[in-house]
Amino acid sequence: MLSLLRSLSCFGFLGFFGFFLFSCSALPQSDPRLVAPPPSAPSPPSTPGGSRVSDIINRELRQATRANTARPQAAPTVAQAQAFMKKAEDRSIRERNLARVAMQRTRNSDVRDFAKMIVDDHTKDLHNIVNLMESKGIPQPKNMPEVKHEAEGMLNNLSGAAMDRAFIDTMIKDHERDIAEFTKEVRSGEDPAVRDYAAHALETLQKHLQKAQELQSKLAKNPSK
Repeated sequence: MLSLLRSLSCFGFLGFFGFFLFSCSALPQSDPRLVAPPPSAPSPPSTPGGSRVSDIINRELRQATRANTARPQAAPTVAQAQAFMKKAEDRSIRERNLARVAMQRTRNSDVRDFAKMIVDDHTKDLHNIVNLMESKGIPQPKNMPEVKHEAEGMLNNLSGAAMDRAFIDTMIKDHERDIAEFTKEVRSGEDPAVRDYAAHALETLQKHLQKAQELQSKLAKNPSK
């Protein structure tokens, strides 16, 4: 009987020990792939209307960029207006002096009348441009300026119909050039007084060109006169 109890006790101990080992092996092993990563730092809470503020700032920057791009360039300097006035003065002197030569040497009454108109109109123009230049602080001589041009010598070396045609051809070329530059000044000049002068002078220049073209056609039909 005693030996039977000992056997049962031993058997029970071994069974308990075996159950314990089985239980331990059945426990789930930790898989490193299943280990949760450490929690990341919490993101800052979004500010209500933050995106709207960013949109407003970007829009203001775009508008400022467009404004700087569209801003007009710096106005022409005073020297540029002075250069136009000086050129206008020189050309008016040239055309007046050529007309004086033509008045003295032509035998054609139409050419003489045209030349007289040129002298009278450009004398008035010279008074206007000289007064304008003085008002802008550009010193001028007391008397009307007198300048000799090469074209005067050319006319003095010609006579008759050849001189008439050379004079009219020169007037057409000079006035076409003048009209182009005066038109540019009227359209883009920055000084109101200079622009106003150019506009009034332009009307006279166009009248001269039209008359010169009419005379050119008339002389072409009567080359000997």
